[in-house]
Amino acid sequence: MELFKKILLLVFILFCSSYSQSVLILEDNGTEDSVYSILTSNGINTTLGGNYWEYTGAGINQYELVIFLNGVDWGETMDSSVQQIICDYVYNGGKLLTTEWISWGEYAYYPLIYKIIPVVYDGDYGYDEEMYYKKINHPVSFSLPDSFIVPSDWSYVWTIRDTASAKQAVTIFTGSLSRDAVVLGKYGSGEIIHWNMAGQYDGDDIWSPEVKTLLKNIAFYLLNLSDVEQGPTIPGEFRLYQNYPNPFNPSTRIQYQVSSSSQITLKVYDVLGNEVATLVNEEKPAGSYEVEFSATGGPASGIRDLVSGIYFYQLRTGSFIQTKKMVLIK
Repeated sequence: MELFKKILLLVFILFCSSYSQSVLILEDNGTEDSVYSILTSNGINTTLGGNYWEYTGAGINQYELVIFLNGVDWGETMDSSVQQIICDYVYNGGKLLTTEWISWGEYAYYPLIYKIIPVVYDGDYGYDEEMYYKKINHPVSFSLPDSFIVPSDWSYVWTIRDTASAKQAVTIFTGSLSRDAVVLGKYGSGEIIHWNMAGQYDGDDIWSPEVKTLLKNIAFYLLNLSDVEQGPTIPGEFRLYQNYPNPFNPSTRIQYQVSSSSQITLKVYDVLGNEVATLVNEEKPAGSYEVEFSATGGPASGIRDLVSGIYFYQLRTGSFIQTKKMVLIK
């Protein structure tokens, strides 16, 4: 009995350790502080892992998300065997966020670039202020304006979306200078987002509100967190809840809350931003509602038979927009 108690305690400790270290940040030299501050202030459990050239890949599977804040010399200092460990981590379901210099062209023979990064090098680098433009409605773009300025004291590398079919790359934000600025891709069972500009300096005072929101949204999406709000619900607010069950097959239920009589639309989109179904499109009085969504096609459903994958559902009324992710597994 005593041995059984010790085993249970050990399992509990290991579980808590894993849960408390959801995100690992690796960086080139002292650039991680602002990213750490912003993520932890939004309720995300984040660990500073130190310099990436010292990283061996040990313990990577305890993290739900690994963030590489890349500097210009990263490729020469991280051994390719460690990069392969990271590739395997993503292939088996891990999530990875990479930034700017990882796409730099002269390092294209490294596996972490040519195997999984969803962009390819296409030009030079710069330090100019640039404009970001929202290309599709996606949880990463939630609550961000259609366009906003990225500060001028950051660097970026010119890239374009990788068209390799296996990567399933989708551009979420284009940049006026860096072109495909935020790109989502696939590798095996995992996902990777490349952000073409981020994390170059200490402190969070250089981060504009829009850029802080973008970083938060990227992390919440990759961690599959159901909501941005960390506190209790404010009574009477518009609100979209996480679908249940999730993952689902073939149907799931979606709840939403309306604070005042309003014209409501609730739609489902695929990862490319194509509309899949309109679940609600009418005026609703204040109250709580629930609707069922079925992935089975046919005349009754009004949609095609959907394949396994990630879909998004979006509640819209006036200026209020909220989007969440759901997973269909057949």
